[in-house]
Amino acid sequence: MDEQERLSIFQAQTKNVRALHQAWKQINRQINASLLNNDNVSREINTKLLAVIYCALAEAVFSKLIHTPYGLTLNEIDQIKKVGKRGVKFGWTKCAELAVRRVDGAKPNHPPNALQKLRTLIDKFIYDPSLIRNKLAHGQWRVALNASV
Repeated sequence: MDEQERLSIFQAQTKNVRALHQAWKQINRQINASLLNNDNVSREINTKLLAVIYCALAEAVFSKLIHTPYGLTLNEIDQIKKVGKRGVKFGWTKCAELAVRRVDGAKPNHPPNALQKLRTLIDKFIYDPSLIRNKLAHGQWRVALNASV
């Protein structure tokens, strides 16, 4: 990848993030309307769609983040992508590790504490929702199967 490719990906993901924000707002409106109308079927379907949109938005924001011009080096982006092939959690964690290296704290324990907090947030807001998205994407809308099935 070169700088022009990075810029192209950044610009594309910027448009994708905007579109996903619009989708988020629209699905939220539909969920609110279904709550007001006591339409449980519509509420359930739209809530599941919102979970899928949430994960798509997280992935688009992540791609936009790592491809931001004048941010990470091309080598760092390659490292993140390589690790990210093992799963979304690993890519986000690698990105956090690389970013925290650039932060100077007043105390020497600041970088490891920040990284620990970021890992907790990645688990809660990226990894856990990705598990739900995977279940939904694989047709487990009503009954979730465990990983061994």
